[in-house]
Amino acid sequence: MSKVSFGKAIEYKVASEMVREGFDVYLPIADDHGVDLIAKTPLGNIVEVQVKALAKTTKGGLFAAINHTSKNNYYFVFYLEGLDKTWILSSADFVKQASQNKSGKNIGKYSIDILKKACAPFCVNNYSTIV
Repeated sequence: MSKVSFGKAIEYKVASEMVREGFDVYLPIADDHGVDLIAKTPLGNIVEVQVKALAKTTKGGLFAAINHTSKNNYYFVFYLEGLDKTWILSSADFVKQASQNKSGKNIGKYSIDILKKACAPFCVNNYSTIV
């Protein structure tokens, strides 16, 4: 499976799980602004979701070179297929946990190792932290 196909498959996996938990989920036709899913939460709030995933063949939990500008009602869903585990971070939590590249070709972009100890509280079994 190609990297693009894998990413799309995980987006649909996340969307399906969210629907099962009472979210109304909408899929943008294009992902030009880092938004894979738009959802209405069970509480009625509208949120934007960016899904990031690593395949079984990937060692570790490093997600690198992520463009992001902090904003309200925006969440990252990180998924590691090899561990079958999901982490959910709000935009603010992502900025706190990630490192921003200070030099090189990815200057200004963020990197996060989702397996680091500080990210442990964001490992979840459902999507209830998206409010």
